[in-house]
Amino acid sequence: MFLAAQAYLSGQSEYWDKDTNFAPGVSRLNGIDAYVTLADRSRLIAGRFDSVDNVPAPGVVDLVRLGSGGEVETVLTTVFPEDSWVYRMIEQPGKGILLWGTFPTPDGGYEGIRRLLPDGNWDETFAAITDVFEPPVLDGMGRLLVSRGGLDRRPLRFSADGVPDPTFLVAEEIRGIRFLCPIPSGGMLLFYHPDGSSPRVSRVDDDGTLVADFPSIELPVAHSRVALPDGSVVVVTTHSSQSGRVWRLRRLRPDGQFDFEYATRPDPNSPAAEDVRLSIIGVIHDLLVASSGGDLKRVWFDDLEMSGVPGECSTDGQYVWVYNSYFGNAWEHYTLKAEQPPSYVVQPRVLNVSGRQDLVPLGWRYLIVADAVGLTPFTYEWFRDGDLIGNETSSSLLVEVSSTADEGSYSVAVSNNFGTALSAGVVLTVDTEHAVATITQPLGDQVVDLGDTVTFAVESSAVPAATYDWYHNDVRIEGATSSTLTLTGVGTADLGTYRVRARNVVVNSAGTFSSGRSSTATLRRSQSIEFSGPMGWWRDVGHVTLMAAASSGLPVDFEVVSGPASLTGPNLTLTGSGTVLVRATQVGDETWGEVVAERSFIVNDGYAGWVRSRFLAEELDDPSTVGPEVVLAGDGLTNLMKYALGMEPRLASSAIPEQVSVENGIAVYRFTRPNDRFDLSYVVEASIDLRTWTSETVDLRLESTDNSMETWRADWPVSRGDRIFFRLQVSQLPPAQP
Repeated sequence: MFLAAQAYLSGQSEYWDKDTNFAPGVSRLNGIDAYVTLADRSRLIAGRFDSVDNVPAPGVVDLVRLGSGGEVETVLTTVFPEDSWVYRMIEQPGKGILLWGTFPTPDGGYEGIRRLLPDGNWDETFAAITDVFEPPVLDGMGRLLVSRGGLDRRPLRFSADGVPDPTFLVAEEIRGIRFLCPIPSGGMLLFYHPDGSSPRVSRVDDDGTLVADFPSIELPVAHSRVALPDGSVVVVTTHSSQSGRVWRLRRLRPDGQFDFEYATRPDPNSPAAEDVRLSIIGVIHDLLVASSGGDLKRVWFDDLEMSGVPGECSTDGQYVWVYNSYFGNAWEHYTLKAEQPPSYVVQPRVLNVSGRQDLVPLGWRYLIVADAVGLTPFTYEWFRDGDLIGNETSSSLLVEVSSTADEGSYSVAVSNNFGTALSAGVVLTVDTEHAVATITQPLGDQVVDLGDTVTFAVESSAVPAATYDWYHNDVRIEGATSSTLTLTGVGTADLGTYRVRARNVVVNSAGTFSSGRSSTATLRRSQSIEFSGPMGWWRDVGHVTLMAAASSGLPVDFEVVSGPASLTGPNLTLTGSGTVLVRATQVGDETWGEVVAERSFIVNDGYAGWVRSRFLAEELDDPSTVGPEVVLAGDGLTNLMKYALGMEPRLASSAIPEQVSVENGIAVYRFTRPNDRFDLSYVVEASIDLRTWTSETVDLRLESTDNSMETWRADWPVSRGDRIFFRLQVSQLPPAQP
């Protein structure tokens, strides 16, 4: 476990010694631009000074070497071009000093990185690097890592002498670099904003190949980053709250996970820059010790918005030297006490709970944010008038103000493993005479046929009344300013997403409340689904394939709503007799609306079920009575034929009703049958001599339906003078094989 420095360091003398002998021999004109502690413990500073070692200075950029006590050792004679600025200095052991800044050139351009020799002269062997957006860093092999290209900011690598390294190639989508942080074991972490989107963190290997992407990491403005020997990175970020600026220190592992967090803000009763910086440096000191086993290294800290210039923390044993650009009218220097390094775990402190504390109009989304410090992770509980609000466990609370029932005093309890802190209350009062625009009846998605007229309508509540803006596929519709939008003769170009924004402005004694609420809907084409195939099946068929098609041509999905069947894709397995209800769905896309169709199918037991319904129980086992070829009534019609034609087995029939005619030169034979004889095959044959029969040229088709009975028609071409004979053959279908 890592221990965090305490949130409030009001008594710095307990942990830090202020070096009263440190007296820099320069006085500032515009402060210093850059600062670096060299290997010999001298300090090199760059800036515009009004005097150096009590000698007036010209007010241009000077480089001054200071001793350990701040005394001037050397004023380097380097001549900077006019309008030069130095932002950062980095020592290259055995090479010189790298200067990152703005150095104009005679051709009107500028150089971003140059190198000084130890004697203060420019190193002409160093290939100056231009267009450098962020501070350069050195990796473990002494190579330069920079981001270039203005807003594009691509990561590049150069040799120690400024020569581009063509072996380092990063994916094109990694751009907008804010920080490059080398990992001691190889590769680097890249902090960037691709194409202006949310901040991202990615890890690349030594040749720039993407190793891991951490899109879920959200970082506000990052001011410092420190690579630790174990490959993790300390990131110091800052954000503003109602009560001031909060600094957070987090350790990011190479796998993209945060395993440590520390938050602090200045003690209101002590100087902000001094307290916060020393507190953060103390925490980083502990992390360095823990991750390196005592092998401490010099690290850089950016400005942290406390001093106006980057400071530096160099570690040596148990001591930390800290340089502040200026504090009051003097620069100061601190050492960490050897006998008591700053290792502390703190209970949570709720520094502020922010929210507007005056009249809030109806419909306003009242956001309350808890600002706490201490060792994370935190848990949160929110209260109104002392009563716990269920299911609210984040660092913020959003109150949708709908009535005076939302009034009250809101507070939060913040807890960690070491205790709980309760905040003061934020009082919410509701202004019932005003209401910001709120959508009370949102838009509804619509599905229409091309050529139709369609109207979108929205209802809102607002005092004063709301105004409206309409958008089609995020493009504003000129002239559409009412609560309805009507489209006539809808075409394909009209399809897509429609959005309406209702807005108004409320002014009361608490201030101005501007509000805009939106509602979105889609307009798509209608489609239909048509089932094909029979209206049912004989149960012993076992398996059937459902057939249905959408008019859009998009694929259809099936499901069994009810009945004795199961489904795998379009394949239906029959598990009993009864009615099976099947639903076919086509979910649509950006053009077509969703459509659902249902169809009922009859599944019966065929001839066996008919026999059970027509004969006595004691007759069912007697094949001479219930057999399909048995003629019971002496009329020549078998049980199977009577089943096929919907006749009763015990009732005699003189003959099958004769329904033969000649129509337009075509011999036509009609017969009726029940619509649920799924286990039978019906074949009509024709002959002119009662010896030769054929079905190949007979056209058999369904002609009409009357409730449960169907009329079928068989057509056969006839020559003049021919006598035509028809016969109907019925046979049972074989059951499905197991």
